[in-house]
Amino acid sequence: MFSAPILSVQNLSILFPGKEEDFIAVDSVSFSLSKGEVLGISGASGSGKTITALALMGLAGHFSTVKISGKVNFISEGCSKNLISLKEEAWKELRGRRIAMVFQNPGTALNPVFTCGNQLIEAIQAGASVSKKISRQKGIELLKEVGFSEAELILEAYPHQLSGGQKQRVMIAIAMAANPEIIIADEPTSSLDEESSIEIMELFKKLVKERQLSLIMISHDVSVLESLADNILLMSHGKIVEKNVAKEVLIKPLQDYGRFFSGSSMVLNDGNEAFNYAVKTQLPILELKGISKSFYNNNIFSYKPKSLEVLKDISISLFQGETLGLVGPSGCGKTTLVKIILRLLEPSSGKIIFNQKDISEFEQHDLVFFRRQVQVVFQDPYAVLNPRYTVGDAICEPLLVHKLALSADDAAFQAIALLEKVGLNSSHYNRFPHELSGGQRQRINIARALAFKPKVLICDEPTSSLDAEIQGQVISLLHTLKKDLGLSLMFISHNLPLIRKVSDRIV
Repeated sequence: MFSAPILSVQNLSILFPGKEEDFIAVDSVSFSLSKGEVLGISGASGSGKTITALALMGLAGHFSTVKISGKVNFISEGCSKNLISLKEEAWKELRGRRIAMVFQNPGTALNPVFTCGNQLIEAIQAGASVSKKISRQKGIELLKEVGFSEAELILEAYPHQLSGGQKQRVMIAIAMAANPEIIIADEPTSSLDEESSIEIMELFKKLVKERQLSLIMISHDVSVLESLADNILLMSHGKIVEKNVAKEVLIKPLQDYGRFFSGSSMVLNDGNEAFNYAVKTQLPILELKGISKSFYNNNIFSYKPKSLEVLKDISISLFQGETLGLVGPSGCGKTTLVKIILRLLEPSSGKIIFNQKDISEFEQHDLVFFRRQVQVVFQDPYAVLNPRYTVGDAICEPLLVHKLALSADDAAFQAIALLEKVGLNSSHYNRFPHELSGGQRQRINIARALAFKPKVLICDEPTSSLDAEIQGQVISLLHTLKKDLGLSLMFISHNLPLIRKVSDRIV
């Protein structure tokens, strides 16, 4: 039995007014969290999990259009407040210090112009008045605690130099910096390989036990919550449809939705056939020869610059009509390789050949054409989408800029057709990225990439933020597109079973 609640949510509702109709993201949600309790919140993409978490942190209502009602009572030693009614000034004493959050998209949560060390030290000093030297040492200890063997190098690294999984671990260290009473973790393992995911979950278990930490763990995968959560809530269309002890939700779900969702992690293994298509030509459409990449610490005060070798002598060939799987743990250089292929980063050595031409010799107009032919679905969709653009604007913009649409009306027509291809509909056209779940944003990212009708589609962890049902839909979509359009796919993931499912060859 747990003690009295430290957090009590009563009839929380969140509404986004729309041009044609209002969208109810969260509908009369109620639950409580006790000291030392782990509460799991699960549900399909778009079910309201993330916006609920943002409301608990006072971050959902900073958009002028959102309407929030209900109560969120934080009750702790010397503090009893309704978080919904707090002004921003009052939040400074709570956010980060007593309630912290690990966001779903670490790439947008970390400031790209500061090193990870600067941001971690800032969080430590915000929670306690200590010197920079002591803060730095504590930062190193926190980074080691979340799984970094070379913590000193991570302190000096910028976010863009880290993989998605590494950035997420830095975010966990920042969340723990001020020793908060509650941590809200929104899909903290979705971008990690299986081994790293287990390590992070074990870390959360340790924190809960040793510090009597209260934890809200959000995931679209119920199996992730099975060994950690004391109680699980299942959400669907903004409502709680299942509320029970963790094992009871998994073994004896009360509702049809719960019965489906408790087995949803098996969807990919049950219905989809493997992609087993023969290579159609002996000449590769894309070829990497001896690619190596090192990052250097160019600190002017360093006697000898430090180097970190990320890639070493990578040679890969991708053939027309093939799905090539690229698998590896977090931090092995998968995302760095994607940036090099697109010439967003230059390799330290090696060549990239596209249609028998060296892309390092491309002029600007050749490079523009190359990037239309080779599109990428990035791991972090929120970092790709402009927060000031609606979904429709985001998809129409490349169609109009590259003259792939005859008019604005034609671009809108194509955009809606693309939305429907990726499992959305016209109602999403006028929404902004912050009004969508992580899974929905990723599907927008896929639709944008398809707008160019590319020959090669590089998918960098495209399903890491999606629930199992939507994963199956996206994989089936890519399968259909490859057959219909003759696409060549490079599918990158840390999930080996998924890679085996979709790939002709694996590297």
